[in-house]
Amino acid sequence: MKKITLLTLALSAGSASADQPTITDACQRAAEHHWNASGSIATDVQAFPDLSPPRVRMRIAVELPNRPSRVAALLSGEKQPSTHTVDQGEVECSFSHPTAPFGLSQFCPPEGCWLISPSRLEELQELMRRDGL
Repeated sequence: MKKITLLTLALSAGSASADQPTITDACQRAAEHHWNASGSIATDVQAFPDLSPPRVRMRIAVELPNRPSRVAALLSGEKQPSTHTVDQGEVECSFSHPTAPFGLSQFCPPEGCWLISPSRLEELQELMRRDGL
C-alpha cells in the first residue's frame, strides 16, 4: 500500500509541474495580446529560461477574426470560417523571472522592438498580470 501511495504522490507532483506555464507560454500569450488575437501557433521556438534575462524567440501565427465583405458573402452564399491564421513572423520576449509570474520586460514584434512604446509595453504587462503570467 505504501508503494502505491508513493507512486501516486510522485505522479501527481509530476503532473502539477507539467501544468505550470513556461516562458514560452508567456511569450505566446504576450503575442496574442499584442495582436488582440483569440489564439496562436508557435513554431521554431528557442527558449532560454536559464539565461539572464530569461528570454524566448519564436515564429508566431495568430488566429484573427474573418471580416468578409457583405457583398462577397451574399454573392457566394457560402459561410465563411469565423477565423483565419496569419503568420506574423518572429517575436522576442524577455522576462524578469523564469517562472510565473514572469514579469514581461520586453516584447519585440517582427517589425522591431522600437515599435513597442513604453505605454504599450505597460499595457501588455498589465494584461499578462491579469492572466497570472
